[in-house]
Amino acid sequence: MHNGFIERFRQTLYRPIRDRLSDEIYQSIHGTTDSEHIFALLVNELQTVPDASLEKALSQTLIQLTQLAESYHVNFSANVIISDGHSLVASRYASGSSAPTLYWVRDDPNYPNAVLIASEPLFAGNWHSCPTNSLLVVKEDLDLRINQF
Repeated sequence: MHNGFIERFRQTLYRPIRDRLSDEIYQSIHGTTDSEHIFALLVNELQTVPDASLEKALSQTLIQLTQLAESYHVNFSANVIISDGHSLVASRYASGSSAPTLYWVRDDPNYPNAVLIASEPLFAGNWHSCPTNSLLVVKEDLDLRINQF
């Protein structure tokens, strides 16, 4: 899931992102959206460093995007959520612009033994705002950790 944007994507980072991809990942792109290209950059990172955790891969992807955005003087925001079935990693991140909001709640009485993540609180409850430029990591045992860039 990606909530955000890359400013003037087709005119700015479309080609530079593609230039960083392996041929296999490059060939797997079928669309033209910034979301698909961010995902391709993430998958490329996972292939390049096979033992990297999702957290590390998403962190490196956001660092690469930041470097590209600064080089091309564009803004971007990237609230991304990805899971491998064992852990879930969510980012609230932006460079040069405001990051979209991101909230989480754990063990709500209506959803015990669960972590919910949403752009805005979905119902009254003990929702927590994720800090800007942070990664939220949720493990299978619902252990939750927030790391800031």
